[in-house]
Amino acid sequence: MKSTKIVIALIGCFALGIFLSCTSSIKQQTGQSENVSIQPNLEQIAEIGKASTVHIGSLSVESPPALGSGFFIGHDLIVTNIHVVSQRSFDGAVSVVKLVNKPTWYTVEGVVASDPKWDLVILKVAKVTGEDPQILSLGDSDTVKAGDSIIVIGNPNQGRKRIQGDVSKGTISRRTPHFFRVQARNVRSGYSGGPVLNVRGDVIGIISRGHGVGAGYAVPSNHLQALLKDIPAQTKSLEEWREEPLIRYYQAAYRAALGKFASAIKDYNTAIRLAPDFADAYINRADTREELGDLEGAIKDYSTAIRLGADYAFVYASRAKVRSDLSDNKGAIEDYNTAIRLKPEDNLLAAIYVNRSSAKVDSGDYKGAIEDCNAAIRLKPQEAILAIAYVNRGEAKSDLGDHTGAIEDCNTVIGLKPTDTILAGAYNVRGKAKANQGDNIDSIVDYNKAIQLEPDHPETYYNRSVANAALGHISEVVTDLKTALKLLEQANSISKSADETTRVHLNVRPDLKVDIEKALRGLE
Repeated sequence: MKSTKIVIALIGCFALGIFLSCTSSIKQQTGQSENVSIQPNLEQIAEIGKASTVHIGSLSVESPPALGSGFFIGHDLIVTNIHVVSQRSFDGAVSVVKLVNKPTWYTVEGVVASDPKWDLVILKVAKVTGEDPQILSLGDSDTVKAGDSIIVIGNPNQGRKRIQGDVSKGTISRRTPHFFRVQARNVRSGYSGGPVLNVRGDVIGIISRGHGVGAGYAVPSNHLQALLKDIPAQTKSLEEWREEPLIRYYQAAYRAALGKFASAIKDYNTAIRLAPDFADAYINRADTREELGDLEGAIKDYSTAIRLGADYAFVYASRAKVRSDLSDNKGAIEDYNTAIRLKPEDNLLAAIYVNRSSAKVDSGDYKGAIEDCNAAIRLKPQEAILAIAYVNRGEAKSDLGDHTGAIEDCNTVIGLKPTDTILAGAYNVRGKAKANQGDNIDSIVDYNKAIQLEPDHPETYYNRSVANAALGHISEVVTDLKTALKLLEQANSISKSADETTRVHLNVRPDLKVDIEKALRGLE
């Protein structure tokens, strides 16, 4: 059986955009806000930032609320991400804007300007009631360096609760011309559209994508500066704006999440035709192509996105996984190596180590696979990734002849009580290790448990047939081999949800069909 693999989902924080009228105040774009002192301390910056930050999004009777963050750059101008407000009105969605931690509400009058490529939108709003907001000034993002201290403000989800005006202190861990990677305590879903402030209180970035707790990506503020220089004469209504082809791209992400892949592909194609350098559109089309089984097309799209500057660790990891599915383990390992060099946040890094261990097992590098699993375990990732690391390490140990060590690792997984698919992998590996120790009776008990948890995986039936053959149970051997062959003809792999951000794949080794047919011929 091949190692258990994780696919890193690419569903990040998509941005939502709205245009604001040119009559609004934008003088602050070139200088300090009068509310910000020349050298405020971090606590002052946090309070000023919170006084400018809003809770913004769409409420719908037909779907869960899509809520994110935004901030004031003028007395009636708010910046946010496009995805936060892109739900169309026929979905029953209404837009809401509220200052964080304040009973101050606004209505959205329209969209002043938006830039779909950078997931930015400027909205014109009108205050309904409450106090006036602080107005943040825009800094020069070209001066930002890796290691700079920052403050990020947003409205994250924490379990079923949403925290308003959460403040996270951190640093810029990586900068490119296209994005900043930020590391800050609580950055996660709900921070999208929130400001990234430097030590002077200037906005140097806008959070646009999150990847696990404590890490995310920001659009450099100079892209917002450029948007402010080209404001149309009139605002557009939300309804009119949401029908624009490049805005429908963001709605396509919702459709893809609901499994409407063909519809999503059409919108991604339109976005790419209108904006051939739109890197995120290629990433999302690649994800959808993978779901549809177009693996070569997915690799092509991931490669194009990387060439356009989307050299995120998760993009390399996603391309690596697809390459591994195509049995290009050398190419997969190269991509995982690049992803690791980009130093992603710990949970993603652990998943990448686990996936690389799978590719190394498939390549016969069992010692290297064990080293990768050890690295993943040391990072103490979320439970699903941790459990898969132990399963993969157990398999590699068994392949090296350390069957006792393999059984111990699988026992650890069983004690963690992960999802059924991961648990089935553990029982399968433990069963094979027991069989290699000559304990075929107990190995069959484990295979039975694996089949009960994951009844459609052909390799488990094949493994059980080998144990039954050792015990002389010929009729059971024939039944298992025929079942394995039938399942193998139906599908090459089984995919089950492990949690919100990963999928577990129990892959089938390429030579399994040959081994099954050879065994059946031997029984004739």
